[in-house]
Amino acid sequence: MRPAIPLLLALLLLACGGGSQEETPPPATVGADGSAPGETFPTHPFFANATYTGLFPEPVTLTDGRWEGEPYAEDGASRPSAGLVEDTYVRGPVEGFETEVAAILLWESSGGSGTRLYLAATPSTAEPVSAVLVGDRVQVRRFAAEDGDLVLDVVQAGPDDPACCPTQLAVRRFRGAGSELLETAPEITGTLSVAATLVGTRWHFASFGRDDLAPAGSDIEISFPGEGLAGISGCNRFQGAWTEEAPGEISFGPLARTLKACPEANMVLEDRFLAALARTRGYSFLGGKLALELDPADGEPSFLLFHRMD
Repeated sequence: MRPAIPLLLALLLLACGGGSQEETPPPATVGADGSAPGETFPTHPFFANATYTGLFPEPVTLTDGRWEGEPYAEDGASRPSAGLVEDTYVRGPVEGFETEVAAILLWESSGGSGTRLYLAATPSTAEPVSAVLVGDRVQVRRFAAEDGDLVLDVVQAGPDDPACCPTQLAVRRFRGAGSELLETAPEITGTLSVAATLVGTRWHFASFGRDDLAPAGSDIEISFPGEGLAGISGCNRFQGAWTEEAPGEISFGPLARTLKACPEANMVLEDRFLAALARTRGYSFLGGKLALELDPADGEPSFLLFHRMD
């Protein structure tokens, strides 16, 4: 079974919002989408500094994607906190709203081991924005606006799962009801496994840990064609096998690569990436990204992050 405090919790608590500037949509007016002229359409920066209801009994206002309350005890470390889940901005028509909406995901922690996921959507920059609970320690594989719904493909706790380690796959759909969001009946689609979530997918390498980003233009990716793992490690191609001991657990090896020579910087990056892959012990999903959890190594981050390519 996975560790009691999953990688998802650590990733969410590190998230400060903001997202990458390249993925932030340019400012637009709602008037161009058919609403009252002059209203500003909510972009990602708006959500990073908006006021929200539904997260706590009282409204909270984020600053650069994060909010922290006062400690529960004087000089204590435990305190309520909330923030944006990075890179989760979507926009599109949603049933129940007269105009196109923008939507994001938020996390909230009351200081314990649980971290709850929320969904918020609005057609304008009017505040406060109402957030609706999705669940505790829910992992998001995909977030989209489609067919008139806001859609979340998730890994969530099933009836027999411990709180730490969700294994139930589901599709969650939300629609508008006035200024609120209401969920339609969820669709349970299976149980977490490599075959159900990774086989047939391709992922582009984003970072070692959260902040050690892959160099711009780096050509590093992994794919799961079936019983094996394959990819490009920055210079050479590699392949190997994966092993699944339990839901959410995965290991790779041995990994074989071609012997093409490249500039020294490429080779150093390649060696580091392949060494990290060899230490993989688990996986989870955050805002559509894949996180590979790694066995500890001195001076190295504890996870790798990837963006979905297909």
